[in-house]
Amino acid sequence: MKRIATFFVGLFLGLFLIGAVYSQNPNLALEAGGLREAEPPRLFGGSILFSYRFPGPAKEGQIHTVQAAFEHETYSQLYPFGLNDNGVYILIIATPPHVSAFRYRLVVDGIWTVDPHAPSEVTDRWGVRISEFQVPIARTGRVEYPAVSSGGFVEFRIPAESGQSVALVGSFNGWDPFMTPMAEIQPGLYSRTVRLTEGEHLYYFMIDGLRLPDPNNASRRWNVNGMAVSVVQLP
Repeated sequence: MKRIATFFVGLFLGLFLIGAVYSQNPNLALEAGGLREAEPPRLFGGSILFSYRFPGPAKEGQIHTVQAAFEHETYSQLYPFGLNDNGVYILIIATPPHVSAFRYRLVVDGIWTVDPHAPSEVTDRWGVRISEFQVPIARTGRVEYPAVSSGGFVEFRIPAESGQSVALVGSFNGWDPFMTPMAEIQPGLYSRTVRLTEGEHLYYFMIDGLRLPDPNNASRRWNVNGMAVSVVQLP
């Protein structure tokens, strides 16, 4: 009976995932379905892709659940994650136009917690830790990052905890994690402007030793090691 129950729950989650994802963006469905590891939230068009993975397989008869609740909804609604074929729980949420800082908490197997892959965290007035994802400024009708300007100058920005070591690493600097450090232009926001040549350039961010594709950029490639890298194209 336990195996039957597990089967039907898995089937439900799979159908939920397929319906929710494909109704929003078929390319995003492929991206979400192909995830092999959990990663920080990232913007894909008008939606945000969240992911979570348990450290080990479920025990016999155990059914994992992952949900998310959001501050702009006063945590009044729980959104269930779906499970892809690689064992990664994923959730896709449309970004409300008035929200610039997406703050949320996860409910993992019934326990409220933070997202271990969130770019940053804040603490509310009661001391509760809350995960945070900064929505790119483009959503408010201003500048989209990476921002390409005349002369081949490109500004990269990434939200992260204040006081961290953040660097821009890419094909344009020989993939050197020390050559292009980023400056903290305001608490929790890092920036670096570089001059690039015409064509396609690959890159990622290094945050305290952790590799992270650009959450502001939906354009990605996979390198020979199977790692996701972001892409910026100069005309």
